[in-house]
Amino acid sequence: MGAADDHTHNRVSTGLKEEAKIIERLRDSGLIFTKATEEQDKLDKIDGFVTYDGNEGEPIPTQIKFRDSAIGKDILYEVYKNIATDTQGRDYIGKSDLYVCRVKSGGLYMASSKKLKDLTDRHLKKYGCKAREYPYYMFKVTDGKGDEIGTKKLLGFFSPKKFGDKV
Repeated sequence: MGAADDHTHNRVSTGLKEEAKIIERLRDSGLIFTKATEEQDKLDKIDGFVTYDGNEGEPIPTQIKFRDSAIGKDILYEVYKNIATDTQGRDYIGKSDLYVCRVKSGGLYMASSKKLKDLTDRHLKKYGCKAREYPYYMFKVTDGKGDEIGTKKLLGFFSPKKFGDKV
């Protein structure tokens, strides 16, 4: 295994452990969480389904994220995985309706995927893949890490207090 493969393996392993902790917190708060199939995860970018009203509520396609960087205080949203190849990011093309993100402080927030996508669409229409700051969110071009070294990504950062409901 090469260095990039090691990085990817470690990132995936850590991601699965953190996702399990987030799912446990959702369940502890009274929500029902059902894991997505491998196909739903790969094709639709859905990690699972949240149900609010016991078994009678409609399951909501959900994507889970966690922030582990020192500055991970906001909801992270991948718009472009690789700007040069016009490869849209997992979050932007995903089919989730609910976006759950645990920030570095440990706070867990749920946000409307549609709202995040609508704000992203407005930004892309006006500014393309350029960095820009707004009062409660910003878009930033960053360098890829691990197996994505050498790429430029476009990420959105949204204030959880403005766009999310605390779990």
